[in-house]
Amino acid sequence: MKKRQWIIWLAAGSLVLAACGGGSGTPVLDVATAKVATCDFSAAMTPDAPERYRAWVLFKVENPQGVAPRFGVPDDKGLTLLKAGEDNYVIVRADVVDGNEGYTLVVPVDAANEDQFNAAYERLTALVGEQGSVLRVVAHFPTPPHRSSTFVTEKELSGCFLPEYSPPGRHPHSPGANPWG
Repeated sequence: MKKRQWIIWLAAGSLVLAACGGGSGTPVLDVATAKVATCDFSAAMTPDAPERYRAWVLFKVENPQGVAPRFGVPDDKGLTLLKAGEDNYVIVRADVVDGNEGYTLVVPVDAANEDQFNAAYERLTALVGEQGSVLRVVAHFPTPPHRSSTFVTEKELSGCFLPEYSPPGRHPHSPGANPWG
């Protein structure tokens, strides 16, 4: 198996070519700007690498299906918990899980720093009604984490059409990726 796999996909009528692979110094070709960037994955895997405070907050909630939809209810300022925080923090989503150790709700959080994470955590615990266990991200792969893949089903796409995920299926970036910069 080759260290690098070349993936070609058609996105919004434009041919995009990217080099995906593992290891330090893997070249990535950006056809849109005709530049070759070098990704140093070893730097991203060091414990102090994350520039932001990212964590998973785990809750043991008796009725997670009743709690999770509240993340989409606007507050007195008209913001949902998923839209609050601006660049200071992002509550990514609320996943109802059938998990180990009694955890039933998992919430990924991306914050500018520890203080902003604490502000997000306070909002989370107020909404959920209990304290959560925090798993701090100290390194992630791939880097940036938005280079990870995702799979979007036809049903998910019909509920909220996003042209960058059409057609349904596997896509070469996470839903958190921002193709517009």
